[in-house]
Amino acid sequence: MTSEICLMNRLSVVLAADSAATVQYWNNQSQKYEERYFKGANKIFQLSETHPVGVMVYDAADLLGVPWELVIKEFRRFLSERSFPSVQGYVAELVGFINENMKLFPNTVREDEFFRNINQAIYQSMFELKMAIEDQTIVAKPNFVDIATNLSDSDHAADARIEGLLKHSDRIEKTISEIAQELELDVEKPFDSVLRSIIAKALDNIKRDSPQTGIVLAGFGDHSVFPELVKLSACRFWADEFIVGSVETEATGYDQPAYISGFAQTSMTDTFHLGISDDIWMAMARGVGEAMRNLAIEIQQTLGQTLTDPDLGAILGRASESIRASVLGHARDNHAVPLRRVVGALPVDEMGHLAETLINLQSLKEKVTRPSESVGGPVDVAAITKSEGLVWLKRKHYFSADINARFFERRHKT
Repeated sequence: MTSEICLMNRLSVVLAADSAATVQYWNNQSQKYEERYFKGANKIFQLSETHPVGVMVYDAADLLGVPWELVIKEFRRFLSERSFPSVQGYVAELVGFINENMKLFPNTVREDEFFRNINQAIYQSMFELKMAIEDQTIVAKPNFVDIATNLSDSDHAADARIEGLLKHSDRIEKTISEIAQELELDVEKPFDSVLRSIIAKALDNIKRDSPQTGIVLAGFGDHSVFPELVKLSACRFWADEFIVGSVETEATGYDQPAYISGFAQTSMTDTFHLGISDDIWMAMARGVGEAMRNLAIEIQQTLGQTLTDPDLGAILGRASESIRASVLGHARDNHAVPLRRVVGALPVDEMGHLAETLINLQSLKEKVTRPSESVGGPVDVAAITKSEGLVWLKRKHYFSADINARFFERRHKT
């Protein structure tokens, strides 16, 4: 994990990120993904040498084993001096570059990595199925397909990705047969329903466990008056295609003086912005809902009256919505709106100080509350304006400038 933040007003964008990196790998002995954390990663980059656009990455530090730093710097060289009317143009160009770049991501690597993930997910799924079958207390033989379907977290029956995987049914069927033999599972025929059920469960495991990356592009397009931001979530390769889970676009404007958002670990940013973090809000919502239901039951018992479940549910729903609206309204009026008003008027350097402080607060919180310390290390801060482009307010180096004069000479020559 990591902690990153973007602050925007009508003048500039400020990006700040810690230096913690997460490396995830599959452990055959424990049958699960494990993570390691390192501090020293670069997560903010200049996307174009000549235009005011930057990029920030979070979650997985690489794509098919290729560090994101290498991917972005190759894209920057590929982009050269080209530009686009808006930041969305850079997004489309970056996604297209990744999909079409066979030098960084050869087809053989894409396919091998894809089926390695599928095989791991199938093994994990069938191991869970074996445990579920062994837990059955009935004498009759348990139905393999029914158990697989019940264990699946979501309904993938109509998912086009199942159909895509069925194109490789021979390869997957062989994998399932080998794993079933290793785990001493009796997989019944016909195999088509078994394939669909196991693939559905495997897809759930991939969705839950496989490495994903978030990408944030921010800055100005050629036709942009105010800065823009595009957030790409859950980015990864699926088979031979680079896919983006969701796309969100934000911008400041005449009626929007500022924008504040955190990425990955955001509890301190949320608290500063709204006065309450997301985990506390969810806990409060659950607690209030349970307390209201218990109170309603107690009142009914005291009065000797009984409401039907739909009537009681409707009453509690209206009360919960009223509480939610009141709390969020207070957070908006007393925290979010005043903060956005101030950020909308801040000069670039003070926006940088604010962003760095929020990252440091998140890092301190992680350090004293979690053993993993998944947020930490030096904080990088970059600002992007229409005229100056991306400039560094604070940046770490893994080498000393004093003893590397030749590096800067090479940079000046290029």
